[in-house]
Parts: sequence; structure tokens; C-alpha cells
Amino acid sequence: MIKRIAAGVATVSVLAFGGVAVAGAVAPSTSTTAPQHHAKHAGHKGMHARGAELLRKAAQIAADTIGIDISTLKTEVRAKGSIAAVAADHGSSGQAVIDALVAKGNAAIDKALAAGRITNDQATAMRAKLPTRAATFVNDTMQVIARRQARWHRAHRIGQAHRATAHTTSA
Repeated sequence: MIKRIAAGVATVSVLAFGGVAVAGAVAPSTSTTAPQHHAKHAGHKGMHARGAELLRKAAQIAADTIGIDISTLKTEVRAKGSIAAVAADHGSSGQAVIDALVAKGNAAIDKALAAGRITNDQATAMRAKLPTRAATFVNDTMQVIARRQARWHRAHRIGQAHRATAHTTSA
């Protein structure tokens, strides 16, 4: 989980700014294997949910660092293209936001390491990637959003095709 937090601080953080919404619904299935499939994954928090949670946290860290509320941050990022530009307009800096994200990420890595959920080697690798990912997120926010949205939509198309195949072949 912490590996996803550290690796996802920049890439996952884009959901809050991208306004990704699920459009449409999957038709209910009459297959008897569908409940078994879904029961197997009961209680499992999906990647989208984890990503959205991490995104909210990273966006809140950025907003707090800049000194604005989250809705203002979202609106201004859409208009200006990056968190760094928003920070500059409010008398802060992109580097201050990067430093705050890295500090929170390192704290999460330390917590996971202390709990035994990751190894020292994993923690070292995560710490090495964190500043670059945070900088990319802060300086190229809209590009990161576009890439994240494309991956999200691609994954959902693949998932829908898989579910449709599983329901028709098992009936």
C-alpha cells in the first residue's frame, strides 16, 4: 500500500483535478457466476478508490501549502495548467508544494517501514522516486491529469470487455 502511495503521489494525485466521472452504468447480469466473481473481491478497495483517496490527500497538501481551499486550487489549476503557477499567483512557490508532498510521502514510507509492510530496499527506492514524481505533478499538472485519465478510461474499457466476456461465456 505504501509503495502505491509513494509511487502514486504524482500520478494518482491528478484525479481530483481531472474531474473523472464514470459515465454510464453496466447493465445488470443474469449470469450466476457474476455474484461469485464479485464476492471474491468483496472488501477489496479498487485501484481507482485508492487513487482517488491519495489524490484528495495530495491535493489537500498542495492547497494547505499554498494557503487556499481545495475548490479554489482545482479551479485555478484547470485555468493555469499547473499547481506551480497557482502557487506563484498566491505568493507561494511550486518548490514549497513539492517539499510538502515529499515530506508527507517520506512520513508515510517511514510509517510503513516501521510497521514492517515494506523492506529497507523498497523504502530507499520509493524515497529516490518521490521528489521527481512530486515535481512532475506540481510543474506539469495538466499533462499528468491527461495521462491519468487516459489510463483510467483504458482500464475501464478493458474491464468492461472482460466482464462482458466472462458473463457470456459462463452462462
